[in-house]
Amino acid sequence: MITGDLKSKIDKLWEEFWVGGITNPLTVIEQITYLMYSRMLDTMESKDEQKKALAGVDFKPRFKSHQQDCRFSQYCNLSADEMMEVVRDRQTPTTKCSVCTGADGSTKDSYQSKAQAKRRSEIINEEHGIRLYVYQCDHGNGWHLTKSAG
Repeated sequence: MITGDLKSKIDKLWEEFWVGGITNPLTVIEQITYLMYSRMLDTMESKDEQKKALAGVDFKPRFKSHQQDCRFSQYCNLSADEMMEVVRDRQTPTTKCSVCTGADGSTKDSYQSKAQAKRRSEIINEEHGIRLYVYQCDHGNGWHLTKSAG
């Protein structure tokens, strides 16, 4: 059974979700799980960075240089609006389209909404200077990005 300080922290977290309009317990658990996973990835990255700095041990970074703002340690102290922008727009989960491929033969990412795809194209343009256009998948698998203005 959870007691004491830990119980108080959990109760406070539940209250924050409730006040924020998230009242479904499953949604709360999903969001807490997401935050825990995000924090775990950042912690693992930090440990690997320390090993590299101290012992020269190479590792494959989980976050690229242009994704540093997606790290939990970077966004956890932002305001609610700023955090929402990072989590919603920068960390938008995508799925792979089971049918569509890009010019290089790789499977295309599929976005749930046109707005998510558009925001992702803006981020790519800001970070890499590549202009991408949004179009709806011909096979009903959401929205894709393309270099062709169609």
